[in-house]
Amino acid sequence: MQTSPNSPNCPRTPRTQTVRLSLIALALGSVIAALALAGPLNPPAGPVTSTYKTLTEVEPRIAINATNTPGDADSLFRITQRGSYYLTGNITVPASVFWGISIEAPGVTLDLNGFTIDGNAHEVGGIVVSQSGVTIRNGTITRTTASGISTNLFPIGSAGLTIENIRVLTVFGSGIPSGGSAGVGTAGIFAGRGAIIRNCYVSDAALGIAAGYNSNISGCTVEFARQHAFHLQGGATITDCVAVGTGGLTTESTYFLGAGSTAVNCIARSNSGAGFATEDECSLQGCSATNNSGHGISTREARTVSNCTAVKNLGSGISVGSGCTVADSIARRNSLDGIVCATACLILGNTSSNNGFDASGAGIHATGPDNRIESNNCTYSTRGIDVDAVRNMIMKNTCSLNTTNWDIVAGNVCLVVQGSTGGAILGNTGGVAPGSSHPSANFTY
Repeated sequence: MQTSPNSPNCPRTPRTQTVRLSLIALALGSVIAALALAGPLNPPAGPVTSTYKTLTEVEPRIAINATNTPGDADSLFRITQRGSYYLTGNITVPASVFWGISIEAPGVTLDLNGFTIDGNAHEVGGIVVSQSGVTIRNGTITRTTASGISTNLFPIGSAGLTIENIRVLTVFGSGIPSGGSAGVGTAGIFAGRGAIIRNCYVSDAALGIAAGYNSNISGCTVEFARQHAFHLQGGATITDCVAVGTGGLTTESTYFLGAGSTAVNCIARSNSGAGFATEDECSLQGCSATNNSGHGISTREARTVSNCTAVKNLGSGISVGSGCTVADSIARRNSLDGIVCATACLILGNTSSNNGFDASGAGIHATGPDNRIESNNCTYSTRGIDVDAVRNMIMKNTCSLNTTNWDIVAGNVCLVVQGSTGGAILGNTGGVAPGSSHPSANFTY
């Protein structure tokens, strides 16, 4: 008689016992894991409390409103305590006050949160700052008569102001009076010493952006300012900025740089007046001045202009004073001289072409003594290289197809050689030597 495997009389095999034991162990493990995840069965003593975060924990900032930041006779809102503040909506500044927001405490961060402060064309300003270490960001200020953002005392007040991602549109004030100081008048942005201004845009303002000593401005654009687009005190650095359509007096400049300042990769285009004007010991690197009504770049003493471009300006392309260096730059199609220098300058490795046709100009023009003019190429201008004074060194330059290639008074060190032109060259040899083996010779070709 056969016995069924499920019969009680059927002996269990070792394999059957192993399977049953494995299933039991798996079930026990699941129970233990469930108990572990479930936590204690008895809750701790005391009342049950909420696990939700408070509004302050979620948004650890202070809203700008009449309760948190009440105003006074001068300002719609006042910030009088350190902290982080933000707008919750657009605000319009009434004609009964002078400022939209007054920041009267140090260490304040104000986030406009993408909203707008509207002056509504009243005799008002946007934001005034009377303390140091303040940051303002992310919003728009428009239709004011006073400055969009201003320190209480330019250029020395309210140090360390940071302004970023701000747009200022339409400032109706008069800017800087002719011949006056940048501390007088109105601007899109007036900042004190040590300011950081980045990624801002100013349009249709009396004065674009003004900053105090040792400030840093980057990535900003100013359009249609009625005087300077950028007015910077000494020791400032300005990088990757653009100024277009500035409509000031012809004696004004689009960029004004105080002593010891540096401009890098900045653009001045289609402005009334000079593109760039600097005081002593400034540096311009990789800057471009195009279609301006005055000189493209105008400097005084001890400046460096390198890798810059000056094209189609109604004055000279690059005009420098005493002790300056102009190197590796391009001056083309300017109404007066391509490059003009005064005394004791180094003019090295530049390209100057098509200058002086609207009036009378030279590719390179030295008006004083003790300059070194070396390794430049001057073509298609009224005069190629023009030297008016004595004791200049003119070497290794080339001039071609100017109305007059060389116009150099007596008393200078200069050797000019008429180069010869050879036939076509194909392969490894051929050509004609330029005509002199003297290492300092200049060549006409």
